[in-house]
Amino acid sequence: MEYLLLTIAKNEGKFIETVIDSVRQQSKPPLLWLIVDDGSSDNTSSILKKISDEFIYCSVLKTSKRDIGFEFGKKLAFGFNKLKTLANRKIKEWDFIAKLDADCTLDSKYFEKIVEVMENDRKIGIMSGQLHEYGKKKPDPCGPEPRGAATVYSKGCFEKIGGFSQTPSHESVESIMAKRFGFKTLQSDVTKFVHLRPVGSAMGLYEGHKQMGMAANWLGGTRTYAILRALSLTFRKSAICGIGFLVGFLVWEKGQTKNKLVKNSYKYRWKKLLN
Repeated sequence: MEYLLLTIAKNEGKFIETVIDSVRQQSKPPLLWLIVDDGSSDNTSSILKKISDEFIYCSVLKTSKRDIGFEFGKKLAFGFNKLKTLANRKIKEWDFIAKLDADCTLDSKYFEKIVEVMENDRKIGIMSGQLHEYGKKKPDPCGPEPRGAATVYSKGCFEKIGGFSQTPSHESVESIMAKRFGFKTLQSDVTKFVHLRPVGSAMGLYEGHKQMGMAANWLGGTRTYAILRALSLTFRKSAICGIGFLVGFLVWEKGQTKNKLVKNSYKYRWKKLLN
């Protein structure tokens, strides 16, 4: 069973070579790996130009600014279309599509173990291992849902949900839609990956968590949820994370999703924060 791998990288010169080494050391390497340079202004582009590998391909996407929460799904869709074209050109058959952030490293058997679990239970549509922040022994506590930084989708589920969702918080929407079509989503302790910087800090902790708050509002989160989530972030991480999240939630002015399934799933999410 083969998988394709997609990475979107912007200004990841500090980490990208480490990430590439991590994938090269996988016991089950990808059939093809497309790394999209998202208009980097650091040395990411020059590093990628030197990459030469039978399964690694690099592409450049010109963008005006980094907008992880609200444009990232569109960039993933762009990348997947290019990756699928490459696979078709090389007559490569694939069974899974995986997504890896450009600031994460993996256990050496990460994809092998994920694919093995998904092969044994074809109802699992989206899956990840556990996320660990660099230097921390315990996994990041964020519930049972797959962590988007290193996620694997079965081909059947991916096609059924229409591919990467071109919406804010695309991972949340994809998980909700997968369940709608009868698939299971899973974060498993069979393997792990390491985030080389604090989660949500690619644009700075405040701005990153502000975008999370804006996305939570769009998804249909309530003010009760936003306050409880902000308090949780403050005590688990730092005040700047909690404040950023709450400010983002309150300043969002573009309304909420019209997808009732997505909105209803967030309506009572505040209760989970009390468990």
